[in-house]
Amino acid sequence: MILDAGLTTARGKAKDALGFGSMARPATRLPPPLPPPATEKSAKLIIALSGLLVALTFALTFTLGTTALPMGVFGLLAIAWGRHVIGVGRAAQRTHAALQALTRGHIEETEAHLDAIPARFARRGTVQRAIAFQRTLSAFYRGDATAAAKAIEPALGSKIGLLTYGHEQMQRTLALSVRALVRASMGETDRVHADVAEVLASPWASPEALSRVRIAEAVALARTNGGSDALAAHVRTHGALMLEHALPRERVLARAIRKMVQTRARSIYREPAKPVEAEARDGVGSWIARIAPEAAAFADEPARLAERAGVAEVPAPTAEGARAVAQSRAAAKRPAQASRARLLALWAALIVVFLVFFQFLSPSGAPGPGRHAPAAPPSDPALLPVLTGVTIVAAVLAVMAILVARVRRGERDLFAVQRALASGDLATANPLLDRLAHGQSLVAAQAVWLRARHLEQQANFVEALASCDRALATIHAQPYGIRNAAALALTPSVLGQRATVLAALGREPEAYAELATIASQHGAFAYRAVFEQRVRLVAAVRRGDRDAARAVARERTGELPLPLRDELLADLVLATAPEGASREEQERIDAELRADRALAAWVDAIAPGLRDELARRVAGGGAGPAVRVAQDAQRVQDARTGIHHHAIDEEEADARDDAAARTRA
Repeated sequence: MILDAGLTTARGKAKDALGFGSMARPATRLPPPLPPPATEKSAKLIIALSGLLVALTFALTFTLGTTALPMGVFGLLAIAWGRHVIGVGRAAQRTHAALQALTRGHIEETEAHLDAIPARFARRGTVQRAIAFQRTLSAFYRGDATAAAKAIEPALGSKIGLLTYGHEQMQRTLALSVRALVRASMGETDRVHADVAEVLASPWASPEALSRVRIAEAVALARTNGGSDALAAHVRTHGALMLEHALPRERVLARAIRKMVQTRARSIYREPAKPVEAEARDGVGSWIARIAPEAAAFADEPARLAERAGVAEVPAPTAEGARAVAQSRAAAKRPAQASRARLLALWAALIVVFLVFFQFLSPSGAPGPGRHAPAAPPSDPALLPVLTGVTIVAAVLAVMAILVARVRRGERDLFAVQRALASGDLATANPLLDRLAHGQSLVAAQAVWLRARHLEQQANFVEALASCDRALATIHAQPYGIRNAAALALTPSVLGQRATVLAALGREPEAYAELATIASQHGAFAYRAVFEQRVRLVAAVRRGDRDAARAVARERTGELPLPLRDELLADLVLATAPEGASREEQERIDAELRADRALAAWVDAIAPGLRDELARRVAGGGAGPAVRVAQDAQRVQDARTGIHHHAIDEEEADARDDAAARTRA
């Protein structure tokens, strides 16, 4: 998603044709300053304490005459590690700020952030993979598949770190999914299957990666035989996954392939546009024409989106909202008030152990009156402190290895939960979530957050809010350094989820207070723009202010990764405006909402009656749900062809009532 340096004028014209015309980068760019990441605080504390340890090493060596080399080496290694954490933290924060700028359409700012990352960090680990991923998407979205295939290689070839193993494996599956889609667009079918197989076999694959490889398979099938039964079966089986977890542009591609399958299966129910017309309509249609020419004619005309978006003008938090949020945060922090004291006590205990140890091993001096000569010393008395120091360091490393292994198992299970939820396998997801959520580890906090997301998707906002509060309490219960590490992504994600749920419950002051917390304490958070859009849209719809909701919906950029529910809610408020939308767009929204019961219940809980209003427009009269099903049976069958269908006929009103009851509670 990031534009390469040194774009020529010709390439700029090509960008204009693809809808990137306003994204040209200025000749000179300076990245906006960023506050230090939270990890820097704990890293500086480690450096300070380690420096004290090194000082004690020299003091013991020169005053007691003992060899304290292991303690000094341990302190120097800790100092080096702290400096590394500071550098990586700043680089990671730059990648987050770059992604946030990208979602707002500020490509030049995105490039400035990435260019500001020091080379020693840009060429290794998670930072290198993040940079390669963003640059690859940029080239691919420009339609330059060859450049994209080259740009993704650094994300696949570098060594995986010990402490970031799970995260880097997840990044690698994302990179493989992008390469699969790039190769599918180039007609390299055999190589597509290799990448797809590796992603599907990986326990670290995220729902986004799974969605993208399924889209890659669909593109490969469409390019070989657009009307094949294999493509229809693939879309029927994986259509829901492709829509739910895809990025916006890829979601348009998935819908185009689905419509192609539907249209070719039903003669002349709806004539598609000619491919040349689709290419001329908009940048996304032109991009699809390059990726999957057979599907370009079937790309829906997207809603009018903003090319660029600034920081949202979120209403200032009221005293009531700020007070409520402060009370909830105080309750979450109570179990962790002694976290920093425990860390300091641990270091103090370590120092005392070394002091006591060296005191006992120090020479006692010459024997005086009444004192016996000391026993014969060991053959090499200087070896004792060395061996003991090595033993202590080895014990510390062994404990760290056990903790790393435990975290790695937890991360693997978290990805298993995400895969199960993405496929709708609740029988697998729920027991695993229950096991992971039990405890006070960071893995438990992530599991509770995943549960909150799932509950919100099911329109169970009350329990989702309780899960968000529990996740925050678990995060605050972590040791000081781990809590600061969580502040880069997990903590603001939970805060954003909590703000969205509060908006859905009609508690706007608290929702905006949470957004203010993200802005003030996590300003560089990658998905800040996403949660600003979600909260403002849901809040406006919830209070019945359709004009405000439509204004928010029009602020979306094409690269803002909104969840499917929020995207359809935005499309719905625009489609029911007085000027409405094209009939094709209205039918598409109506069919998708009726094809997924959980999605429909979520929309009905937030905007009761809005879905029926669209349905009446589509049906051409005042038809209710039951009449609508009879009138639009053909389009319901089309939806079954493209995405998983859950019957919504006589049970539809019950689902809406249940969702509304949970909201009122």
